Amino acid sequence: MTKNDKIINVVYNTIGFRLNKSQLNSSTINKTGLYSVEPNLKRKENDWHLVLINTRIKKMYVFEVPANHPVYKKLYYRADKDRYRLEFYVGDLTFREKLKYESFDKFLIGECSYYKDVF
Repeated sequence: MTKNDKIINVVYNTIGFRLNKSQLNSSTINKTGLYSVEPNLKRKENDWHLVLINTRIKKMYVFEVPANHPVYKKLYYRADKDRYRLEFYVGDLTFREKLKYESFDKFLIGECSYYKDVF
């Protein structure tokens, strides 16, 4: 079972929301103590599912960003990789994106706790 399969199962079994694997990005806490994701530009064409995983407290934060939402025009764009780049501080529960200061709490659809070290 892949990491995304585990995420999908935990989210569905906890809050009953079905994530779309082809539209899913996730991040655990990286070496610099941040969540970091680099979704491709096609994410904006459909509802995008983002999951931030706090491995310290075993909690996942689940977001759904609607297709073609105006937020996409405000995200940091990496021309060298033709991707967006988003970073979030772990302790910030408004989920304000670090590079462009866009708050993602409006897209938060749920939180899930998990009990095994699966991520």
